[in-house]
Formats: sequence, C-alpha cells, structure tokens
Amino acid sequence: MTSKNLSRRRLLTAASVGAGSVAAMAALVGCGEVQTVTERVVEVVTKEVPVEKVVTREVVKEVAVEVEKVVTQQVEVAVEVEVEKVVEKTVVEERVVTKVVQGEAMQRKIETVTFWDFETRALGVAAQEAWLARAGTHAAVRVERLRVPFPEMEPKVLAGKASGTLPDMVWSQPDSCWTWAAAEIVAPLDEVHAEIGVNKFGNNPLEATKLDGVSYGVPQFLWPHIMYYRMDKYEENGFDEPKTWIDLGENGAALNSPPDHYGFFTYLKDAHPKLAWNLMPAFDAYVFDRDGSVALGSQGTLGSLILAAALFSISPPGVAGNDEGAGRTAFLNGLASHMTSSTSFSTGLAAAPDDLLSKVGAVAQPSVIGDAAGLAGMNILNITTGTKHPDRMMELFVSLFDHEIYQGWFISTVLGWAPTLRSVQEGTDYWESARVKPVARLVRTGVEASNKAWPSGAKFGSEGASLLGTVTARNVLKDMFTKVSDGGAPEAALEDATAEVERIVADAG
Repeated sequence: MTSKNLSRRRLLTAASVGAGSVAAMAALVGCGEVQTVTERVVEVVTKEVPVEKVVTREVVKEVAVEVEKVVTQQVEVAVEVEVEKVVEKTVVEERVVTKVVQGEAMQRKIETVTFWDFETRALGVAAQEAWLARAGTHAAVRVERLRVPFPEMEPKVLAGKASGTLPDMVWSQPDSCWTWAAAEIVAPLDEVHAEIGVNKFGNNPLEATKLDGVSYGVPQFLWPHIMYYRMDKYEENGFDEPKTWIDLGENGAALNSPPDHYGFFTYLKDAHPKLAWNLMPAFDAYVFDRDGSVALGSQGTLGSLILAAALFSISPPGVAGNDEGAGRTAFLNGLASHMTSSTSFSTGLAAAPDDLLSKVGAVAQPSVIGDAAGLAGMNILNITTGTKHPDRMMELFVSLFDHEIYQGWFISTVLGWAPTLRSVQEGTDYWESARVKPVARLVRTGVEASNKAWPSGAKFGSEGASLLGTVTARNVLKDMFTKVSDGGAPEAALEDATAEVERIVADAG
C-alpha cells in the first residue's frame, strides 16, 4: 500500500522571517545594496500511520529570493513519503524544510518620492517619518519630506503646478483638496480606494475627499473640534451637561468673572478660520451652495456672527491676537470655563497637574439649525498630477493604510488625533493602548462629532465649493469674524465678506 506525492505550499512573508530580519531588510532597502540571506524554516507534523518500513525522502528546492522589497514570495516544497508493508502502528515525523540560499538578487530600484506637509510638532514629525519609511519599504520608495508652513502651502502648490515642479504627494484639508482637484493639481484616487478597500473609511471623511463624486485623496487622520468645559465648575454651580448653545452661553455668562476667570476663550489668530468653521455649521450657513453659487450672505451666517459677538463679550480681551495655543494654556491655567479645540488638546490635559483631566468634560458642539455643528477637521493625503511614479505611489498608499502599519503609526503619533481607518476606530487595540486610554473618552467624542460635523465648515464642499480653498487662503472668513471681535456690526462684516467672495468667483471666471 503506497501513498505518494504529498505536496505543501508555503508562503514566505516578513512575518515568517522574524522582526530582526525585517529590520535588516528595511535597512537594505534604504541603502539600495544587493544582498541575499539564508533562512531555514522547519515545520514538524506528527502523524500516526500504520507502517513496518517507512522510507521518507525530502525534496528540497533551492530558490533565490528578493530581500530588498518584502513582499510575498512563494516557495514550493514537495515532500514525498512512501509507505510499504503495513503490519503495525508507529509514529512518523514528516519534516518540511524550506531553504533559502544565496543567489542573484531580484531587486527593484528604490525610487525617491517627495512629500510637502506642514507638520511641525516633533512627535508628529518623527512618527510620520517612521510611518512613511515602513510603508515605503513595501513599495520600494524613499519618501523625502519638505515642511511647508501652512500659510505658504497654497501659493507654493499653485506655483508648483505652473512650473511643473509639484511633489509626488501633498497634504491638504478638505477645502484645499476640492480647490486643487478642480485645478487638476491632485489626481483622482478612486483606483487607490478600490485597492485599499472602499469601506475602510467612514462615509463623512471619505465624502470630504470628493469633487463631483470622485475622490482626490485619502483621509489620513481627524482633528475634530469639540467643546471642552470645566466639569468641576459645572458641578459646583449645579449645571447639567450642556446640550445647546443657549446652555453654553448662559453657563459661560454665569461663570464669567474677569479678570481672574472668563466664561469662554475665543481666538482668531490661527491660519485656519476655525471659529467660522465651528459656528457657521451650527446655523446651517455655508460659503457656497450645492450649485457653487455664493451663499455666504445668509441669515444663518449672520446668526453665527451674532453668537460670536456674545462669546467675545465673555472672553479675555485681545481675541484677534489670540490663537488656539494661547487658549489651551489659558484653559489649563483655569482662566476660562469653555473653549472649542481639537481632540489633540488631550495631550495637554493628560499632562496637566492636579488631575485636571478628570475635571474636564467634552461634548460635540450643538446645532441651532439642522443637526450639524462644529469643525470636522481632517488632514488628507493626495497624490499630485505631477508625480512621475504613479504605480509606486499607489503601492505606497495601500501600504500606508494597511491596518497594522496604520495602527502602529497612530498609537505613536500626536495624542488626541482621531483615526480615520474604521478597523482602528472599531477595534480595541488603539483605545486600550497605554497612551490613549486615559483620554479615550475625549477622542471618542471627537470621532462621534466628526460623523455629523462639516469638513472646513462647508456643507456642499464636495459639490459646489471648488473655490473654498482660495476663500480660506485669503482669510475672508477670519477677517469677517475679526471685524466683529473689534466691535464692528455683524451685518457690515457679513456684507464685506460676501462681496469679497463674489470678487474671487469673478476673478476665477
């Protein structure tokens, strides 16, 4: 009785060669040298068969494998076992031996690609560069990063388009993504999303990357704004958790006691018009409507300016000269009871003395008209139309948003950023990690808020706001709110801003 031709197929991956070999391979990719390694993998299978005489023959196939790019390499190993004269039972071990030997390396050329972003925080920079390097190993690319300050990004990108010197990839936010898509600066990425998986991201973030139904970017991370409030002061005064802007306004006024303490901290100095993006959605007020027509001069926008004026009245002086960082410091030092800020404020709260974190609550910003409110802040990764390596860029993006690679980066990056990848949002590893767990309740509030909030305050950004990036870059919305903070009438500030947006549309033809 003879049994022959028992075959096995084994997949050689980064996981099967161990962490040390992965590190070595990543180093080789970085230097571009031709290298080979020898690796032995042994699998022992215990099998009970009835035999008297067992003849076992190993067939070992020597295969040269590429180690510069760690991808799946199939190595076929055939093991043939002959069994003769069955008279009694015994135990036989079959050994499958895979031998990788030195041979001619089948290496792909390492391509260098360029990336323009505006990250400045040391932790964010280090984590992002490590993330890009790890994914780059899989795509056989080296990413060179150029930091471009946020206010300079728009003119530099426009100049790059005009001169043919665009980078391979660029950072954007929804308003600039739409504007650059309309100007054919960033490339359509529906094919990339098909490779990554069309259901990998929540609907709201994914829609924020689209123009005319086509995606032009991949949602990298969220920094949604939520309302932070001093929960201990609420308890001292018998206030319930705030549900409406009326609650927030009344509670802020009751807690306002200048110059030692203020009901709110508002700020306008940031490059982003964050106050506009936080208040306009609450009134269903937008810059452009679904058809791309100017819609700024509405009663909703006027309502947001009137609310801002009320908040300015119970904020520390110098609103126009204060930025979000100053507000965070003031809040940490007990100078204010409320402020809007992104989920990354968790970093400061977690490090604050006197267990401040336990005294701070957070809620999604309430709406006045409709059900949307607050800024769904988000950074987007784009591939530009100027890339000379479209296939490698697709490989890089697919690797960047692999669950393990993405989650590994996210656990180590700026505390309080919120993940866009649904598998990370819905899993437990990220939320239960040592750094994130203390602030998980705040970050979760932001994730939930981002499902209703508007990206960059633009309700119809994906359909009608191809010029919103230009409006932002020219500080139209920020200037509108600043005029009110300086004591100007909301009606006059709105009239001036509307006229400026109409000029931008006319200039664009």
